[in-house]
Amino acid sequence: MKKKIRFLNSLRLKVLLSRQLLNVTESEKRVKQKVLSALDGCKRGIAEQYFPILLEWNDLRKATAMAIDRVSNVSLLTYVVDSWFLQDLLDILTPDSNEVPVYITGPEVGGIKILSRICRFTLDHRSVIRAQGNPRACSDALIDINDHGNALHAMAHSHPGAGAEATHESGIDTKYLGNIQKAGADTIGLILTRDGHVRFFSVHREFQVFVRGKGINHVQKNVYKLQV
Repeated sequence: MKKKIRFLNSLRLKVLLSRQLLNVTESEKRVKQKVLSALDGCKRGIAEQYFPILLEWNDLRKATAMAIDRVSNVSLLTYVVDSWFLQDLLDILTPDSNEVPVYITGPEVGGIKILSRICRFTLDHRSVIRAQGNPRACSDALIDINDHGNALHAMAHSHPGAGAEATHESGIDTKYLGNIQKAGADTIGLILTRDGHVRFFSVHREFQVFVRGKGINHVQKNVYKLQV
């Protein structure tokens, strides 16, 4: 409980600081434009009046950015997701007995990655134990994520079987995600079973995930059970 309270307080502070950073940056841009306009118009006196103000806004922007860095635990990837989203994800991943993979993205606030949008793509192959995405479709989905200003937060797919044990990542899962993380992506994996078990996993990066909402129970580290 104390850990959750600390996290929520940290999240609120990060949100406030992020909003403040946007406001400060915009104010700095406006003052900078006034300085440049004055110089272009050979109004040196006006430029000299605004220049100290510009420096103050610049210092405030840097201080706010440093505060966000201090609040954020940059060494530990942090994700937030709600049970309603996970239920929608389960429905999409389990239309039948065959495996379905998807990408997951969402906003990032103060270093906190929010899992909120499911990105589907065309598959070249599907079976009970394996699925292969169409390379062009996968590329288009990643481009779409980037074009919307987001990043690939997670990759999810379904597993056959039931229970927490059925959600363990396979050798293919760890190799694929491991290669993506080695390339520098802040991406984790999710594996879901048809009975509602959800596992969050990583290969090379330490992470923490906070699951909010009703209708879900914590089973063990990084494993949860939806009430289906």
